Amino acid sequence: MLKNKTLESVPKGKNLYITNSCLNPFDNENFTNFNNNLNVNSRYQDTIESLNSIKKNDKNAYIIFVDNSKFNVEMEREIIEKSDLYFSIKNYKSVLKSRKSTNKGVPALVTIIFGLEVASLINKNRNNLNIIPARYKLISNQLNKIKSKGVYMKICRRNNNHSTRRIIIVKRQISKIRLMSLLFLTASNISLENIIGIFLYPIKNIPYLGIEGYINGNDFFCE
Repeated sequence: MLKNKTLESVPKGKNLYITNSCLNPFDNENFTNFNNNLNVNSRYQDTIESLNSIKKNDKNAYIIFVDNSKFNVEMEREIIEKSDLYFSIKNYKSVLKSRKSTNKGVPALVTIIFGLEVASLINKNRNNLNIIPARYKLISNQLNKIKSKGVYMKICRRNNNHSTRRIIIVKRQISKIRLMSLLFLTASNISLENIIGIFLYPIKNIPYLGIEGYINGNDFFCE
């Protein structure tokens, strides 16, 4: 996918953020929207607020935005302006099927895998990396506080297999083969949050993520 792109290495000291669009990633009529308050416009506002929050709370942020949604040119233009590196993958043949799924984790995971591929090419200095979906706002920069190499997530106390999809990667590579296997299971309608930690093993639990947002547009959390 990236063979026609000329990508420069990110300077040392920058914190990379992979974020993805969450506006309208489905082409399947059987997809059930469990919250009618969520629409393209509301998700677009979430996305802009998310990008603004990253730049506000981390002056060394370098944002990689991967788009696998459908939205208008004006929306896209503003997202591009607020990102350091922008990719639209929604028209790639290998990506189109992801939006046919009824599981929202499938198009999301496709963007994460693509973003990690980009990061592997430009992160020559092994800078810290943070994966944060655009529906969340960054309220605290945790990347500068973590010193030990590893993959960090906040794991649910009630279920050790359940973890946030927001991932903090500190000077460690992630196997693309593992993520492709994870994509296969997610396409089988298995919850991404319930199994992602298994495929990124070993992971380290982080007690505070420094994010806030709404789950399914209803339940507000700050953790």
